[in-house]
Amino acid sequence: MKISAMSDCFRLGFEGGIRKAAEMGLDGVQFHLSSVQPQADQPLEEGRAREIRALLKECGIVISATCSELGGFNCDGDERKARLERTGRFVRMTAQLGATVTTAHIGQVPEDKRDPAYGRMRDALGKVAGFCEQAGVKYAVETGPEKAKVLKGLLDEIASPYLGVNLDPANLVMCSDDDPVAATLLLKDYILHAHAKDGINLTRPVHKPWPDAPADWRYIEVPLGQGEVDFPGWIAALREIGFDGYMAIEREVGETPERDIQKALDFLRAAL
Repeated sequence: MKISAMSDCFRLGFEGGIRKAAEMGLDGVQFHLSSVQPQADQPLEEGRAREIRALLKECGIVISATCSELGGFNCDGDERKARLERTGRFVRMTAQLGATVTTAHIGQVPEDKRDPAYGRMRDALGKVAGFCEQAGVKYAVETGPEKAKVLKGLLDEIASPYLGVNLDPANLVMCSDDDPVAATLLLKDYILHAHAKDGINLTRPVHKPWPDAPADWRYIEVPLGQGEVDFPGWIAALREIGFDGYMAIEREVGETPERDIQKALDFLRAAL
């Protein structure tokens, strides 16, 4: 397995984040495509794409995946149309940059297939799969809002080789009170990319204590290895299914992201 990081999490700007990841000796980077150029709603100019490819080559680092986060597809009308059009642009941008995977949340998949939101997500993912087939890119749905078995049911129904998952163990713990180890074994045929993140589910009757957690919060993201993700078990499960891709360190909160990412990198290197 290889280790990358969300370069946006360094909070050093687009180029600064990539250079910092390379300086730390990471194998790759993931970044939000909305941070690539000032006019995020416009197609990526080939000149800008060449600049980014040259930067990556200079730094000796690759793109583990891009991020096409737009808020999901549980919406109607013009907003849904706009998100699909922008997703199509993001898929093409991913191909321009030489990457093969882009990740995003799609919203919470309902357990009840009769729920209108289920149909909206199924239809949207079908269209996204078409964009991906044309571009030679795969779209990885990030885990967490729903239990793994619900997401697997949706992907099984669509049955596209261009759709898979970005397995985020912390999201599974924090948002759906699911087991990342069991989820990995269940989703083994779909895992394209992973996030290395940790958290605590504060709604559990018995949960790991965290003194700074506000009383009304449902969950809290914490530094890697300090939360409720069973990292030894999760890494063993990834090995069991033969996953040899990237796990991207993601640290979305905290005052010292560079220090936290370095600690996460040290933690993962020791675990791997």
